[in-house]
Amino acid sequence: MNSLIKKLPNIYYQTISSRGVTYVKSFDENKWLPEKKYAIKTNTRTIGKINSGNGAGLILFEESFLKSRPEYKNIAIVRYYDEEQKRWELRIEEDHSSEIITSLKVNSKHEVTDVISVGTYLLFTKLIEKDTLLESLKSVFPDTYKQLLSLAYYCLDECDFKSNRYALYAKEHKLPYQVPLTPTAITRLFQSVTEADELNFFSHYFESLYKANGTSRRRFWALDSTSISTYSKYLDAKFGHNKQEENIPQINIVLLTDQKTGRPLYYSRFNGSIPDISTVSFTFDNLLHIGARSFVAVMDRGYYSNDNLNEILSCGYHFLICVPLDKVDTFKDVLLEAAQAFICGDKYESAIDENVFTKKIVYEYKNKGKKLKKDLFVHVFYDQERAGAVTKHIQKRRVEVMKMLKEHMTLDGNNQSFAKKYLIQEEDGLIRINNEAFQEANSKAGIFVCVSDCIGEGKQAFYGYKDRRTVEDCFNDLKVKMSCDRFNTSSEESLPGKCFVEFIALSLHMRIEYLLRKMKENGVKLPHHSVRTILRDLQGIKTVEFGDGYSAVKTISRTQKETLKLFHVPEPVSQYRKNIAVPNMIKHARKPH
Repeated sequence: MNSLIKKLPNIYYQTISSRGVTYVKSFDENKWLPEKKYAIKTNTRTIGKINSGNGAGLILFEESFLKSRPEYKNIAIVRYYDEEQKRWELRIEEDHSSEIITSLKVNSKHEVTDVISVGTYLLFTKLIEKDTLLESLKSVFPDTYKQLLSLAYYCLDECDFKSNRYALYAKEHKLPYQVPLTPTAITRLFQSVTEADELNFFSHYFESLYKANGTSRRRFWALDSTSISTYSKYLDAKFGHNKQEENIPQINIVLLTDQKTGRPLYYSRFNGSIPDISTVSFTFDNLLHIGARSFVAVMDRGYYSNDNLNEILSCGYHFLICVPLDKVDTFKDVLLEAAQAFICGDKYESAIDENVFTKKIVYEYKNKGKKLKKDLFVHVFYDQERAGAVTKHIQKRRVEVMKMLKEHMTLDGNNQSFAKKYLIQEEDGLIRINNEAFQEANSKAGIFVCVSDCIGEGKQAFYGYKDRRTVEDCFNDLKVKMSCDRFNTSSEESLPGKCFVEFIALSLHMRIEYLLRKMKENGVKLPHHSVRTILRDLQGIKTVEFGDGYSAVKTISRTQKETLKLFHVPEPVSQYRKNIAVPNMIKHARKPH
């Protein structure tokens, strides 16, 4: 191992005490200049740095140097001052996977080097240590997974992803990658993540989940989208149906989640002008080719179309989808049968507090030019109370709009659409009620229709569709609780990396949410009832770091202990760092003289 030190190029050091850093530079030779009567170093270049203002500590080699000299990649070389030889020396300490003193100072045993928060780090690390998410991160991003994971911890812990504050956060909190990153370094890290990397990650992630049985056996996966508004000049940032009703360009995000656990599984970005209904074909084609196995896609009415059903069936997946009211006439024969059945009053299902009618029909579709047939289950749900409320609302609003028209008031867009549908305005100024439109609305009031190719029981279909709220919870937590409602990246190239880090953070957040929900269902007494209050409390668990490698844990409160215990996180203990040779550990107080 020491031969590696001898094989290092010619190096010298440039210490900048005011910035607390020492640059490690290499050169080819010392060239004598006769006219100047001194020598200069030729072909100098920076190959690394030491985060120390006195020149002692671990050498952090530059990526460019490690690419040309990969034998130094997992080797930790420390510069220290040899008291006996009275000169600076280099030694090999250990590999980068261990904790290393990166700033070795003479006579600094009693100096406090840092006071850092470790509570949230312990929780996040416990949640992810045996998870397939970490396995896939290591596989697809072997060189940068610690940096990506650290940024995800920061995103989740601070709920405000501002890159200019990350370096301060890294100094005050324990992280998988402890070196503070500047905004420029974060931008470069984001830019290193490509769309191909994202898809390769999802491919590995799905395969790992299947091997580890990391998804529920009954795979009901919810698919939905949201819009992220942006002022940046991204290629896909276009005006479209903004779900936050903001009149600025947007990018649409499609997200797939496991309904039982809330685990985010896959996401994709789309041009802001593309409606939800047009994203299905690409999404399922993508899922097919990255290795997502068969599941039931649960979708709301915005995704319903015959082309989308054909695409899902052609890919070998299944669906449970809500049919919009303006398209239920496709199943009008089933609706007529359902209406007759509901009159009899024997279709009430007490478990879901709904009237349910299910009919199996034969659905014809094409796959690669071949005409195929598939059995579909049409589930019609009817709620009398909601039907009455909808009918009454139409009647009341009809009276109000008629009054506005008679008084020659200007109608806004919504009222104009309502008047056009439910009122008839004669040429002589007379206003009549459109009874035909009212009867049609009344016949559909209180009804919602779901269609599936595999769910034949009405109660199961109801629960399956109801549980799709997990994907809505994901979007709400991402945009509201985690404040990720803007991309805040400077370039198009940074967008995949920023989205990917937020996906990791969201995965951790939803894991905590799921565990909290299970604890509440089991009647466990909780010291906190939200992710935010849990993280705030755990941030108070701190350690005092001494120059000799000793780490002292500050006193932990009762609620902090209870929170750690709930998530099976061992309490931190005061100790010397592992794998560090400390010849003189302090065990007893020194004598006063």
